[in-house]
Amino acid sequence: MKNILPVIILAITILAPLSCQKPDEFEAVRSSSALVTFSAKFMYDESDDNNFKGEIDYENHIINVVFPYNYPVLSDNVLTKDVLKKMRVQATTENNVIIEPPLLFMDLSKDNVITIVDKLEGTRTDYLVRAEIRKSAECSVTSFNFGDLGLSGVISEETNTISIVAVEEIGVQKADVTISHGASISPDPRVTPLNWEVGQTLTVTAQNGTDRTVYTVVKSVPEKVAAGIRPGSGVLKWTRKLSTIEGITDAKNVHGMAITPEGIVLNQQGSTSMPVIKASDGSTLDSKFTLPSGTNYFMTSDDSGNILFCNYRSAASGKFVLYKAGSLTETPEVLINYTDPHAYSKLGWKFSVTGSVDGDALISSCCLATGNIPSVAVWTIRGGALESSTPTYISLTHDFNNFAKWSDAVFSGTSIDSDLFVCSYAKYPNGSNDRYILWFDGASVTEKASLKLWNNSVLQTAAYASFNGSPYFAYSNCNTFTWGVSNSDWIKMHDLSTGNLDSPLEVIPAKIYGGQPAGSSNANGFSDVLMVPSENGYFLNVYFYFAGGYIGMVQYDCIKK
Repeated sequence: MKNILPVIILAITILAPLSCQKPDEFEAVRSSSALVTFSAKFMYDESDDNNFKGEIDYENHIINVVFPYNYPVLSDNVLTKDVLKKMRVQATTENNVIIEPPLLFMDLSKDNVITIVDKLEGTRTDYLVRAEIRKSAECSVTSFNFGDLGLSGVISEETNTISIVAVEEIGVQKADVTISHGASISPDPRVTPLNWEVGQTLTVTAQNGTDRTVYTVVKSVPEKVAAGIRPGSGVLKWTRKLSTIEGITDAKNVHGMAITPEGIVLNQQGSTSMPVIKASDGSTLDSKFTLPSGTNYFMTSDDSGNILFCNYRSAASGKFVLYKAGSLTETPEVLINYTDPHAYSKLGWKFSVTGSVDGDALISSCCLATGNIPSVAVWTIRGGALESSTPTYISLTHDFNNFAKWSDAVFSGTSIDSDLFVCSYAKYPNGSNDRYILWFDGASVTEKASLKLWNNSVLQTAAYASFNGSPYFAYSNCNTFTWGVSNSDWIKMHDLSTGNLDSPLEVIPAKIYGGQPAGSSNANGFSDVLMVPSENGYFLNVYFYFAGGYIGMVQYDCIKK
């Protein structure tokens, strides 16, 4: 104890001067005003639009909570202050700031006063809180097209111009135009036919009657990008749930579609009357396409818009019959009548067409040939005439299980030596037996490129088109189960000018438009993709459907901007 006590006294002596030093003073720094944000919401409303911001006037100490003239925002319902009597309100403040009285609910049908207490500055500031129902200031044209002609206007908000991309004469007619909600347009081309061969001026006046945008509409032939589609130009133009289309009694049995000048024919397997919808927006047409009973297992169209459909090879007769109709009113005629000798061929489950059957074309269908060899049956048409009802068989090395039923093949040209693209749920013997997109050299049937794909959903659609000097290949993947499957019900596309299949472009994202997302199923595993360039060469329209789910169209362009 005698030794410890001096040490303690020494320590106290050393530390005493240090304990008297004055600490550095901390100076709080504000990054903004004491009150940062203020907002209000309706109770029990889960919509994204239910969030009304307050405009804070710091100089005059006023908080103006702005509500739209119409609520819900895109409705015709006029909002009045009497519905603002019990609004959920909240605010954000800087540190050491409180609001009196505390915020929870507020009657915004009248003026209110709150006090911002800034403990750091030692101030109390009263703010007047009031609601304003404000008409919209938006005054834009959001879409412009001639639905019957399949023409769309390219809208530039930078220059306030609308360019109608057309080579052919449009003449005097109405236009399909959409504008900002609550706005008006003068003259109104939806009501008044205008001469689009000369420049037109359209004035869009906002709902508030003050803000205006004047658009100049011109018919033009714009410059194209060097090749292919313009990056980022893809727009989903429309979708429809198949089950809501009049004439579709079972959306799971939609096996194919034909894109014609008159509209999209939807093939409902087992029915003799096919519904037709507009290609421009998916709306229902009064027209129907009628065909003989038992002939329409699958349907597609060629480059000329001919309607082509086939039966599924009968095990009893061995017959494979493919029909052609040049229009909705034309009686279908037999194009191919082939007695298939292969017992389990599955011929006609699906087929693809490259070219036009009115000129030169190849018709290809995956099947099982002698010895259950996975094969592509190919028919050649020259000058509008079928060379032979007996196809040429191209043998492949896939596993025969699942081949043909969930497989599709398409050529890049109308010569059998053209490159061949194959999609199949059947496994490909590459050592790991995975499922692939395969790109073959047509002359030698040797693999040029491949892309390994997801194995738990059905890959079964192949489509080819040339657009603005570049070749494109598209394919789909669908879910055949009644429960959700990740990475399914999607569509992708490749620009083949790259020489590989490494970087697919997503046309339709997964798990949105398939049967399962639509509350149905796609038990037969059907989907399809058709790529149709517009006649003027400026647009690539990609039509798609998933049986049990949706049909729709994505549009790309090659317009240089």
